[in-house]
Amino acid sequence: MSSFKQINYKVVGIATLIFGLCSLYWLLLMLLSPAYKAVLYSGSYPIIYKTLGSHMLFFLAQQGVLSLSGIVGLLMIVGGVRFVNDKHSACFLWLKYIGLLPMIAYIYSAVHAYALIPVLTKMYLTGSAAQKMAVVVGHPFLGALDPRSLLTASCLGLWAFFVSLKLFTGGQSKILGILGMLWSLLTYVNLTLHSLPAMVGMVVWVVAIIWYLWFAFMLFRADSGAS
Repeated sequence: MSSFKQINYKVVGIATLIFGLCSLYWLLLMLLSPAYKAVLYSGSYPIIYKTLGSHMLFFLAQQGVLSLSGIVGLLMIVGGVRFVNDKHSACFLWLKYIGLLPMIAYIYSAVHAYALIPVLTKMYLTGSAAQKMAVVVGHPFLGALDPRSLLTASCLGLWAFFVSLKLFTGGQSKILGILGMLWSLLTYVNLTLHSLPAMVGMVVWVVAIIWYLWFAFMLFRADSGAS
């Protein structure tokens, strides 16, 4: 790794730690926030937009967390690939570009939703019947770039799988490698078959968070001078 003169793995470790904490934040929202559950699961536009209207700052703050995930994720993806790519493989070069796609999607989606949520909410709550219908038609595009998280989950899972495989085969951390490959493979099973029970999905999410935090610790311990 000596040819990569500019990488400071402590900085990458901090970015990975923040990304893991952001993932934990989203998991806690899914489990504990009635307002978030109402918007995500109710399927009722009156409930969705009344909830948004009464918790606007809360939902805008979520977009801030999403954009933060994307920004620190850019460092995590690039630094993580360089950390394991000691042979400078072209495969890992492509893996870096694939891993960057979900981070760009996070940032774009956050900015997109930040701009649209207040406008659509006000239009639905105070507008005419025609305006409300326009909001209903446009609602599925609120998270426009990847509304079902297919791009973000699949690309991030692919990145994590090969980084974990390298951690396993390179002997840096076999346990962390197994954990990473396990959660990324289960993510693909869920995306393709939609067959995982909700509780199993939550467990996979927890394993992913543990992986991010553990990988951050490994990066902290890496000698910056060796990069």
